[in-house]
Amino acid sequence: MDKPIRILHVLGRLDRGGAETMVMNLYRNIDRSKIQFDFVKHTYEKCDFDDEIRELGGKIISVPRYTGKNHVSYIKEWKNLFAKRPEYKIIHGHIRSTASIYLSIAKKYGLTTIAHSHSTGSRGNKIEQLTKNILQFPIRYTADYLFACSDDAGRRLFGKKAIKQENYRIIKNAIDVDKYKFSRPLRNKMRKLLNIEDKFVIGHVGSFTYPKNHKFLLDIFYEVQKQKKNTVLLLIGDGELRDSIEDYIKELGIEDKVILTGVVPNVNEYLQAIDIFVFPSIYEGFGMAVIEAQAVGLNCFVSSNLPEEVFLTDLINGISINESAEHWASLIINNMNKLERKDVSAIIKDAGYDIVTYACWLQNFYLEIDQKKDKLKVLYWGMSDNLGGIETYLFNLVNVFKNKKDVKIDFLSSSKSICFEKEIKKLGSDIYHIPSRMPNPFAFYWALINFFIKKRDYKIVHFFLQSCSSIEPVVIAKLTKHVTFVDSRSAYKGKKIITRLLDSINKKILPYFTDEMLAVSSVSGRSMFTTKKFKIVKSAINPAKYKYNPLVREQYRNKFGLSNKKVIGHVGRFVYEKNHSFLIDIFQIIHANKPDTVLLLIGDGPLMEAIREKAKRLCLSDSIIFTGRRTDIPKLMQAMDIFVFPSLFEGLGRVVIEAQAAGLKTIVSDKIPDEVLITDLVKKIPLDKSIYYWSDEIIKSMDSYDRKDTYDIICNSGYDIMSTAKQLYGMYQKYK
Repeated sequence: MDKPIRILHVLGRLDRGGAETMVMNLYRNIDRSKIQFDFVKHTYEKCDFDDEIRELGGKIISVPRYTGKNHVSYIKEWKNLFAKRPEYKIIHGHIRSTASIYLSIAKKYGLTTIAHSHSTGSRGNKIEQLTKNILQFPIRYTADYLFACSDDAGRRLFGKKAIKQENYRIIKNAIDVDKYKFSRPLRNKMRKLLNIEDKFVIGHVGSFTYPKNHKFLLDIFYEVQKQKKNTVLLLIGDGELRDSIEDYIKELGIEDKVILTGVVPNVNEYLQAIDIFVFPSIYEGFGMAVIEAQAVGLNCFVSSNLPEEVFLTDLINGISINESAEHWASLIINNMNKLERKDVSAIIKDAGYDIVTYACWLQNFYLEIDQKKDKLKVLYWGMSDNLGGIETYLFNLVNVFKNKKDVKIDFLSSSKSICFEKEIKKLGSDIYHIPSRMPNPFAFYWALINFFIKKRDYKIVHFFLQSCSSIEPVVIAKLTKHVTFVDSRSAYKGKKIITRLLDSINKKILPYFTDEMLAVSSVSGRSMFTTKKFKIVKSAINPAKYKYNPLVREQYRNKFGLSNKKVIGHVGRFVYEKNHSFLIDIFQIIHANKPDTVLLLIGDGPLMEAIREKAKRLCLSDSIIFTGRRTDIPKLMQAMDIFVFPSLFEGLGRVVIEAQAAGLKTIVSDKIPDEVLITDLVKKIPLDKSIYYWSDEIIKSMDSYDRKDTYDIICNSGYDIMSTAKQLYGMYQKYK
């Protein structure tokens, strides 16, 4: 049987506080044959839960409490811990003041990091609070996952933006609801044990600390007992302020009416003895005791600034802590006759506070992370919101890699959205967006640096670049210890002098920051890399999608009104290098000789309107179809009779391979790399030949050809996406 995954939980102490109790509730209910909890505590003293943890199979590691003065030794302690215990893959931090320290060290040792916010406030004087806030700020960037018991607690620790992120989770402070159901026999037993059988009992559960506001609670009780002599106050808990609270009890002269139980293991049983629950906290990340009190069926009077998540039933009454103790007391007194217990267990379970359900969820979450840890994570950069060859190629790749259990492909983009975004997410890939380089380069670089520092679990960052004019992302990825693959997709050097200058400088720098230099063709490789040591990775397609289909051809020709037409096709963005203006000039000659000819232009881009205007000036608007961006290109190619591609330059010209896969006769410029000459369907024509020469060759080819099945030829040439995926998979595995 496989050993359980060991999760390292980090806490201050292992006593019966809110966070500690929540973790122990989960620990008791989790399947410990699959998941085991180990604990780091910031004390060498024995704590309340130590014995139970060891009985359940957990380990306890003690580290010194952080004081500031021991900063260097504290860091050393954590480094030694991770170095000696490589079995830990996940760390779950509950103590937030030093989380930015121990979580960042954990990340360097390859652990997945979780930061968990349990509170909306911070203890200490103003200087201490400021120091804590400074220490805590980096947590939102350091942790892989951000957990919080409520949105208020999440905003307090991680910031407003963080709670909208995909890595943010609300983890409800769940309880064993059935254990808290009201029981008359148990109530009688506990009241007899506490010698309060004939008393009206006001109760509170909480550590004796500043946020719990015990002094104000005593003021409230003092006002109640002045009018209701038969009342007692039951205080369950312990803490650093207990001595001062005991002194205040004596000062009020109510020693004989206040029962201090200390820390008890059976809070659920003590709650049975209570008649009204009062909880006037100054702040709370959540307020788990209020959920427990409702589960017992108690009327609750709580501070109104508690997170709204605890207001589950009509048993709860919110009151401002700015109101006087007398006001609180009068409300409590007015409700003393409402003692009928209500069973609200179904409401609490339906709200998601059942510990069994949550333990199951957390168990699966840990298991999923562990499975991801075993996967090689690869991040792709280069997918944009402009549908083109790269976008289609990457989408096809992800479709293949989804079946690989040991590799996960995700995406990073500076576009607000990318092509195929919904489809990619359905395949299980994550997509991250950062601000675009323009108009705010600082925001772009800051986001990029933060991302690569934070996401060190991506072993490989694979860049698909069109030019060398901007290689900063590659440099940043390499400097933050990622393996870098650079895939040259184009021979473009730019038209502007500054762009060409940057291209020339950067291509000399790029090899120093690149682990694997790849290219779609020898032309694109020589264009980007000064060295010849690049590898060709073919920009493959899914040839089955393009296989000639007469039924689809007829359907699409009818759809676009092309039944009796000869269709010349072109696919490409309306940009300078695609040479659309030259294509329009050629088509004008063809159309004059063959009026039944139609030009089908698929794509969009910045020059689209200019080309549309030119077609209008030449009175060709009725014979040219501008489809715009399309995702059904394989089907549109079925409707064509010939494919024409007169580009000024191309890194490869992947669409030419698609045209051949569709069985189309294809006329291309002499600037297209030889790697696309897969079949005898392609003919190259020099760009310095006249438009008349081009039109004659196109007409001859169009009139003398029947469709050809090229599926096997395309596959055997290595342009099947399965072959390319296999090649990349092998390269990725070298770095696992």
